[in-house]
Amino acid sequence: MSGPPVPETDGPDSTNSRRPPAGPTRRRAKASWGELALVALCGTVLLAGLVPTVFPASGAAVAAPMGVFGSEPTDVHAMTGPTYQVLFSETGLPSGTTWSVTLASVGNVTGVNTTTSSDASTISFDVPSGSYLFAVPVIGSSASQGYYGISGWVDEAPGATASYTGSVDVSGSPVTQDLVFSRDYPVQFEESGLAPGTPWTVALNSSGLSNTTLSTDTSPSGGSAFFLPNGSYDFSVWTPYNSYQASSASVPVDITGSSGTVLETESFSLLLGYYAATFHESGLPADSMWYVGISPLTGSPGLNGSGSEAYLSQTLVNGSYTFRASATDGNELNPNNGTLTIHGADVSVELTTGYPVLFSQTGLQNGTTYWSVEFDGQDQGTTNSSMSFVAPDGSFPYYVDSVLGYFATPASGWVNVNGSEVSVLIEFTAWSSITNYTLSFRESGLSPGTRWDVTVEGGLYTNNANSSTGSSITFAVPNGTYTYAPGKVSGYSTPPSGDVRIDGSNGTVTLNYSTPGPGGATYYPVTFTASGLPASTNWSVDLNATLSGSSTNASLTIDAQDGSYAWLAHAAVNGTTVNTSGSLTVTGWENVSVSFSVPSPPLVSVTFQAAGLASSTDWSVTLTALGNGLVVESLATLTREAGGASAIVFEVSPGGYSYSASGPSGARVDGTVDAHAGTSAQVSVHFGSSPGGPSTLLGPLPGWAAAIGVVVVLIATAGLVLTMRRVQSTERARGHRLVERLGEAEWTDDGSGTPRLRSP
Repeated sequence: MSGPPVPETDGPDSTNSRRPPAGPTRRRAKASWGELALVALCGTVLLAGLVPTVFPASGAAVAAPMGVFGSEPTDVHAMTGPTYQVLFSETGLPSGTTWSVTLASVGNVTGVNTTTSSDASTISFDVPSGSYLFAVPVIGSSASQGYYGISGWVDEAPGATASYTGSVDVSGSPVTQDLVFSRDYPVQFEESGLAPGTPWTVALNSSGLSNTTLSTDTSPSGGSAFFLPNGSYDFSVWTPYNSYQASSASVPVDITGSSGTVLETESFSLLLGYYAATFHESGLPADSMWYVGISPLTGSPGLNGSGSEAYLSQTLVNGSYTFRASATDGNELNPNNGTLTIHGADVSVELTTGYPVLFSQTGLQNGTTYWSVEFDGQDQGTTNSSMSFVAPDGSFPYYVDSVLGYFATPASGWVNVNGSEVSVLIEFTAWSSITNYTLSFRESGLSPGTRWDVTVEGGLYTNNANSSTGSSITFAVPNGTYTYAPGKVSGYSTPPSGDVRIDGSNGTVTLNYSTPGPGGATYYPVTFTASGLPASTNWSVDLNATLSGSSTNASLTIDAQDGSYAWLAHAAVNGTTVNTSGSLTVTGWENVSVSFSVPSPPLVSVTFQAAGLASSTDWSVTLTALGNGLVVESLATLTREAGGASAIVFEVSPGGYSYSASGPSGARVDGTVDAHAGTSAQVSVHFGSSPGGPSTLLGPLPGWAAAIGVVVVLIATAGLVLTMRRVQSTERARGHRLVERLGEAEWTDDGSGTPRLRSP
């Protein structure tokens, strides 16, 4: 019996008390209004100490403007107090000329940053005491009229916008600033006598000028001009390397305030022993820059021009020079480098547009071993890993010069340039590391004991010939491509020359010599090579209807004498005979290409009908041709999905095919079918149980699946046996209890002779 529920208590000794255990009492602090006021006051004082506040005298906030020259004042104060006049007074300007002054305050004064213009001789500002900067722009209208600037300062070029700047200090009284304007006149120099494109320089020998040197070319206007105030100036004129002599190399020029351009004409004469080296380019776009550098002109910036300037010229003394030519925008000049010799006469160099041809090498020690290449008649050598040439579109030969102890692969060849850069890799191999392979030549058709020979070239071999009276000739060669040429044998046709590649294994070439025919006539092999036929198709060729040959291979050979022949080639394909013909002239070994045009055979329909599948079940068939030349809709193998349909149809050429039909759950049916011309074929695919056999729905079971099935059957059988034993045991127990109860019951005889159990 359980007692009544125990009520929860809040006493300190209660084990289920919801209050925390006894301990030191914590009390929440409560601030009085006085304490809060004190904290607020302290916070205000603290913030006031961290954040400065500006209180202008006028009661309004004053912004701190940027200075006129981009600097910001270091302190901020409002502009207050008395003002004083700052008067700018000019001299030198024509009457009525508009001029201007910009005045800006700096230091402890702000609020002044203004520009005033006037056509009178004075401009004034009223400002308080302090420091100020001022700026006076240059005045001018055109190059012919010149420019006006403050005395002591000269404008650098027409259109310049720079200003003369200065400063004034105001200290409790007016200030006057005098400005003296002077006029700048253009002084332009012209030349005569220089070779086209020769640069020349003019320098003014005067102090206090911001621009004292002009470098120009030979344009009619002479290039840029000086802008100078009235005065007398010395100037010097020269050309690079002093190759020309000026008529007045260092003389004064006077500027007297006259209007218009002041022209100084300089005549140049070529110094004795100097001659012109002129470079002419062709093919560059008009907007492409090109350059020429000449050595040993130390310190020379080089010559430069554009595509519209086809000539560049440099004067040189007698001697030998090297040059390099280049262009922008990916264009190349050919030659892009070379040498020239000056020997008492001018020299011209023609440069054409082309593309880089880069030769690179492997196998040689970089920077040590010298190697060279001849490319299209140009020789170049280096100890570096690469060298480059320039060539226009086209095909060009090259040859790699021999290097002692090495052989080059390839040693020669052709470069095809087609609108872009071309790279050629040359592999040098040391003789000591060479692995040789056997290159064998076997003869066919010569009488026993007849001497014959072969010449091999390539790699280490140059006109290397071997001869023999036997049936073969051998060479020991490393990897590479070799050209061979059989020698002539009296009374026999000579086989053609050719190339053979050795690449890590031995090689064999068969040379077919033709034997003399009746009457001592010489017959030559004529080889016909067919294309367009299915593999293993039998085909034949007739020459003048007197000579013939047939083959199931791609080529066949017929021996024929010198002369002209008509030939007819024919073959039977898919029950149809196809023919092609031509003519040839036999003067030796001949090769003829035979191209057959085979018509497509009529196609036959092959229909696959599925059985044993539910409606709309997807399935597929893969059909594969079993013979050469057979196709399934132009393919050797084709897979097609049913898409829920009960039939799949293929169009095939007549012949034999294998098929594989795939259904759901991995079901598969394989077989073969023959397609006969003019008759469609029907194939029934059974995915259910086939007559007289087990169901093919799942196909053959793998071994592991069969093992699992056996285990499942054994477990099920064991369970059934155990269940039956339990049933038998239960029934037996029930029988025993029944017997016991019967033994305890009371029986009676009702006179029928059969004992009966008395009802309770």
